[in-house]
Amino acid sequence: MSEPHVRLVNITKRFGNTVAVDNVTLDVARGSFTTLLGPSGCGKTTTLRMIAGFHDPDAGDIFIGERRVNEVPSHRRNTAMVFQEYALFPHMSVFENVAYGLTIRGLPKPQVAQKVRATLKFLALEGLDDRSPHQLSGGQQQRVALARALVMEPEVLLLDEPLSNLDAKLRVSVRTEMTQIQRSLKLTTIYVTHDQEEALAMSDAIAVMHQGRVVRFGTPWEVYYRPRDRFVADFVGLVNFVEGRLVEVSPQVLVADVAGRSLRFAPEGLALRPGDGVLLSIRPECIGISLAAPTGAANVLHGQVAVSQFLGRLVRYWVAVDASTWVVDEPDPSTYSLLSGEVYLTIEPGKVHVIAAENKDKDEGGR
Repeated sequence: MSEPHVRLVNITKRFGNTVAVDNVTLDVARGSFTTLLGPSGCGKTTTLRMIAGFHDPDAGDIFIGERRVNEVPSHRRNTAMVFQEYALFPHMSVFENVAYGLTIRGLPKPQVAQKVRATLKFLALEGLDDRSPHQLSGGQQQRVALARALVMEPEVLLLDEPLSNLDAKLRVSVRTEMTQIQRSLKLTTIYVTHDQEEALAMSDAIAVMHQGRVVRFGTPWEVYYRPRDRFVADFVGLVNFVEGRLVEVSPQVLVADVAGRSLRFAPEGLALRPGDGVLLSIRPECIGISLAAPTGAANVLHGQVAVSQFLGRLVRYWVAVDASTWVVDEPDPSTYSLLSGEVYLTIEPGKVHVIAAENKDKDEGGR
């Protein structure tokens, strides 16, 4: 990980008796795309607004580079923020909207025009200079809001759910454009969203927030496949939870008794002993499904298809195994018919993630 560019050190923010942000410490790497992810009311937007200087922390410190900025007003922090509503001026043209911040700074008109035209060209907005915001598509409005931020040449770009007003297909297209822009500029970017897929697709690092705290911080792969508590595993994507008790522990394999069945999985470096309770986290795409009983597999479950859904790129099955229901995703179903009736599920030991039972309902601090 490269040097931190934005550092939050034990920051706390209260609104009356409500603790919105609770003792958050976080390092954002220089040039990275870091996402604050979590449900509504978890503190992610309040955290972003404290970095921007719109809210003052009640405790803790905020650094941008080596500079502590707690008392630095927002307009002198060299950050730029793009809001969910875009906040474009309806009575101004695209050119005037993008030029507004530079004009307020008092830059000469020729320099303003040069910077604005270069930014519009970079964001593929050439030819739209004289249009009003209401004459633009949602995607174009989003890029104008981004242009207005980028033209200021900020040190840090802050994005508060800027894609939430777009329809699903356009959102995917625009997030790809935004990621390409960020990568090309190598601009330190902090992004707020409640959309898990968006966070996984765009980020170098994700800070999952819950009840005002960072409960997981890592790469998208780490957050998705190696959650450390039940909340993170459940919030970021679909998951099968299985509670069991360890019956065998060795350096190579752990074996848990799960409702009278044995499941084998990798130790993952946890200090566990026989008799310990465990919570197993298994993603739907990590489970194989077939009509015939597999041979030589470590973990095999026999069940009955209860529901199946064709979702285009995959088929999702709900399979009843004894008293439990397992969610299974079969990718690339283009050459297959939907399975029904009795099926067999196979789970590779290395694709079973274990959460120690005593941690399953606890939050964890950011790394």
